Amino acid sequence: MSKDQEGLTEAVALVALAGRFSGVNTIDEFWRLVVDGQSTPGSLATNHDRDAETGEFDVSFFGVSPEDVTQLAPRQRAWLVRAWEALEAAGYAHERHTQVVGVFTGSQPPSYLHENQSSGALLALLVQAAKQLRLEEAVINGQTPGSAAREAVGGAMRSLANQTVDVAMAGGDGARAVVLKRLTDALRDRDPVLAVIRGQAVDHLSLESAPPTASPPVPLDARQPTTLLASAKTPAALEQATQNLAAWASDACQTGHAAWPLPEVASALRDRRQLFGHRRAVRVESWRDAVAALGDKNRFATGVAVEGSPKLFMSLPGQGTVRPGALARLLSQAPEWACHLIRLARLAQDVSGFDCVAWLGDPHADPDVVLKDNSKTQLTLFCVGTALARWLMDVGVRPDGLVGHSLGEWMAAVLAGVLSDEDAIRAVHQRGRLMQSTGPGAALIVKQTPEALAARLPPDVTLACVNARDLCLVSGRPDAITRFAERLSAERVFCRVAPIYVAVHSPAMDAVVEPFLHELQAITFRAPQTPVLSTVTGVWMTAEQARDPKYWAHQLRSTVQFATAVETLLAESCAVILEVGVGSALTSLVAGRIKNRPSHRALALLGRDEPPAEGYSVSRLYQTLGELWTNGVPVDLVGTVEFTRAAPVLPAYPFHSRWSCSAVQPISSNQRPPI
Repeated sequence: MSKDQEGLTEAVALVALAGRFSGVNTIDEFWRLVVDGQSTPGSLATNHDRDAETGEFDVSFFGVSPEDVTQLAPRQRAWLVRAWEALEAAGYAHERHTQVVGVFTGSQPPSYLHENQSSGALLALLVQAAKQLRLEEAVINGQTPGSAAREAVGGAMRSLANQTVDVAMAGGDGARAVVLKRLTDALRDRDPVLAVIRGQAVDHLSLESAPPTASPPVPLDARQPTTLLASAKTPAALEQATQNLAAWASDACQTGHAAWPLPEVASALRDRRQLFGHRRAVRVESWRDAVAALGDKNRFATGVAVEGSPKLFMSLPGQGTVRPGALARLLSQAPEWACHLIRLARLAQDVSGFDCVAWLGDPHADPDVVLKDNSKTQLTLFCVGTALARWLMDVGVRPDGLVGHSLGEWMAAVLAGVLSDEDAIRAVHQRGRLMQSTGPGAALIVKQTPEALAARLPPDVTLACVNARDLCLVSGRPDAITRFAERLSAERVFCRVAPIYVAVHSPAMDAVVEPFLHELQAITFRAPQTPVLSTVTGVWMTAEQARDPKYWAHQLRSTVQFATAVETLLAESCAVILEVGVGSALTSLVAGRIKNRPSHRALALLGRDEPPAEGYSVSRLYQTLGELWTNGVPVDLVGTVEFTRAAPVLPAYPFHSRWSCSAVQPISSNQRPPI
């Protein structure tokens, strides 16, 4: 606390207010009159007539049926809106805070309470309001004597002084509400202190300017990367909330600088607002970029949260294609991820002599150096996928389970703690080396069911993977695959050659199972700390399987039962499956099996390649993180932020419906007493 703030420990902070007043259109205009000394908070009449004429109310937001709303007077409805706006402006209209909130309305009930003939409907609404306004711990006080409005404030201040509540909302006539806190608490919590009440009597309130704090301006082009979040109960309200936030950001930049660091605004949006089902996230780099981004729909990640509390499962791809230079931008733009990759790549280079980071960062490197060498392919894909998963965990994306396709199961194992990074890389290197030693092979994607394929497979072609109910991968020697592809084409069965150059999961692997098992005997395998879904069995891996070297040796020969594994995942009541690696092949397989879209979603972290000269960008990573958040997965898109000044008062919730009350605009920074 600064010297200017000393001596105010017994004072009370006015941290928010909401209402409609005759002669002014917004709270900004009203507060300007107060700041300029042209009015006091109680001298302007509340605009009851305007509320009565509109007769509007957002029934879906407050969870009240249209039938019950008709039993309530317009000013009763207006009180709930004012209460929400005041608590929201203060930063306490959500369920995550730990403050005890009290509501004080004075002893004289507003006259309009008697206009309601249905006391039962009013009681039901008040109960619903307590839940909606997060007042489960509230102290409702209606027993104070004297003038309702002033005594409501007096009761609030006495309860704050007695420390029976932490936050007090007071309102005497239902058309306006103020939120009060002990000044020391408000300064500690970085609440937006609008003014200070130093004393209170029945007929007089001593209202003073808020204590000043240092607030150096923020240059509009200062790089402050963060993510801005918005949510609402309906799509229309979300659109309006985005527009309001865009207008607020533009207004905040009008003076050529901003009053708050951008991460503090992002933190306030995350921590001081209620989170609703319709969501939007946008990654921004600076204040100037934020104004542009909030007006550009192409930069939004928009979605609806999965019904319930979704589990997050990471799917990790196996044999696949990654081209040189595809990750060049990520290596320079995402240093936290690059650190994970470089560490793993150094371990891989120690056992193989190959520097996959140099290859991944060089768009002019020879693709065949990796693609035609199974050991280098598997090591490169393993390092990329594992590093991406580790980076996701760093930003708070914690999987409830892991599933890997072939090689991807080794990534799942190391992420689940089944074996160490060093042991996993040695095993993957030997796995790829031994597979390469079996000689040339090929693979074919075939659009048929396993049963239909079994009836027509020649002896020299093997069912390697069941990826979907009617999509399989077969493998064999190149000439055998070529002949089978010609036969399928003649029979008008869809097929496509896969970029795989060994006979994966076929009898060609029989000769290397025992040598591989011998290599694995020196490795310590442990029970998974995170559940791993086996694509050998299609069900969750047991601790015994995870610890058994024989399971991992035979895994390179066994048919991959990815389709069965997907069915196991989709048996969860609600889930989001995120593909962590290069491409989106597994996401396509999962998405094709989803029937209950409100409860199941499939996303790919990187998705398809961007233009070859550029490769993947860090914006793609953060776009997917935003999509995860909009789908209901907990993701820390903002990080830890240390507030340097009072939190901003952000735009109010845009109540949106046939009964909608107009949202009160927040007080802008240049219209408050100095903080």
